Amino acid sequence: MNSITKLDVSSMPPKERHPRIFEVFDCLKPGEAFQLVNDHDPKPLYYQFKHERPDQFQWQYLEEGPEVWRVDILKTAEGSRAQAAPGGGKPGWASSLDPSQEVLLDVRPMIERGEEPFQVILKTVKGLKEGQAFHLVNSFEPAPLYAVLGKQGFEHFAESREGVWNIYFKKPVGKDGARAGGTPPAAANDPFDRISTRQPRVELDVRGLVPPEPMIRIFEALPSIPPGGVLWVHHHREPVLLYDKLRERGYEGVTRKLGDSDYKVLVWKKEG
Repeated sequence: MNSITKLDVSSMPPKERHPRIFEVFDCLKPGEAFQLVNDHDPKPLYYQFKHERPDQFQWQYLEEGPEVWRVDILKTAEGSRAQAAPGGGKPGWASSLDPSQEVLLDVRPMIERGEEPFQVILKTVKGLKEGQAFHLVNSFEPAPLYAVLGKQGFEHFAESREGVWNIYFKKPVGKDGARAGGTPPAAANDPFDRISTRQPRVELDVRGLVPPEPMIRIFEALPSIPPGGVLWVHHHREPVLLYDKLRERGYEGVTRKLGDSDYKVLVWKKEG
């Protein structure tokens, strides 16, 4: 490539950045690239690309702060674009929502700042009153959240327009007080003390990492767990989205809070 388009989004309002970036990317032909210039690490954008344009791009940092980040984004192939959650048209409950009964939360500014919105989402969901619906606005489809809230009986409907995702969750009648996030396997019969004695022990420190990096590091460490051993993860919060993902991969996990921003997560291979 002799020339490359440069896109500087550092002066743009945060909510306009991702739609503009994807607009530029979608206009590229395979083999073409553009250089993104930003005022912070665009790692959340990288994960949005992985979700919405899988196997269609390459990402290469050219400069990594502290004031300017530059990234070459190469289009490697054409592909389908994630546009709406499966399930066809809008369900009846979503079509008849009363706007006065919607609780709106736009997490795009948080994601642009590299912050994790999950706890804010859970707090908002916990505060819903009977008859209210939760309206989440995001820059990408938060698929793991469907499983988390689905365990509490929530239905959802998602739609995407111009790179902005609007997801609606219906609060089940008579379900007040349920814990959003699901019940980790430790809740009924805490195996932490028993599992913590396992040897050999592999340690991983993910404190201070920006989501979803902690979960990715944990997944990468799974093959290093010795037979009969355990992975000790030093975390700054309870990873409530992790448990189901571990079970899908044949592992179990349990967490114990030792202090403020001090959590120990034990991960081990399922037996049998």
